[in-house]
Amino acid sequence: MMDAHHRHAVRFFWTVLIAATAASLAGNAVHATLHATSAPLGVAALVATAPPLVLLASTEGVSLLLRTRRRGTATHWCALAMTVLLAMCAFVLSFDALRDLAIRSGIPAQLAWLWPIAVDVTIAQSTVALLSLSRTPAAGSAKGIDQIRESLELSSAPTKADHSRTGAAVALIEDKVTKKSPELVEAVLQRYAAGEKVGTIAAALDVHHSTVRRLLAAHHQRTRTANRSSTFQ
Repeated sequence: MMDAHHRHAVRFFWTVLIAATAASLAGNAVHATLHATSAPLGVAALVATAPPLVLLASTEGVSLLLRTRRRGTATHWCALAMTVLLAMCAFVLSFDALRDLAIRSGIPAQLAWLWPIAVDVTIAQSTVALLSLSRTPAAGSAKGIDQIRESLELSSAPTKADHSRTGAAVALIEDKVTKKSPELVEAVLQRYAAGEKVGTIAAALDVHHSTVRRLLAAHHQRTRTANRSSTFQ
């Protein structure tokens, strides 16, 4: 059921994103052709469609940069600032064109600003929603947890260490320490138990080193808490 809901959400936001982008592109192009003076109509339309495309790309860029932020990295924050600036510039240009087109189309001037807001903010909202869905397992973490538990039941001779790491991975996800897949969390714990360093684990699993450190810190905290509880019992 969760898998079907996920697919439906992805299809829905892709449809909304395509429709909103098409409306923005068409609106900007029509506005440009109505105002073209010295430039050919084709050139004017091409120039006018650049802001919606830049808005689309920069919105996704901002979302990606925020999700992969590296604290203390000046180049990262510089890239984020420039991407936000591009998004703002593209939004202002598209906003002005769509607002003027709305007024020309008969929408009252005091309400015309709502038209570009509805179109261009929808592009940003759909892009962020799709990015969020792409970073979530198709059937959600709950299904991933069930798959791990099921694999344990079907395993012919699981070791005690395997049980321990799998249980720890499930516990970290249930405690909302991370939204990563259960398989990835278990792989982090397994590689660390095998003696690999944080940097090596991060590179091998294609995750940021801060994510690995956070998982290990939470795992160690749970282990210490469990050991103290067993001591007092």
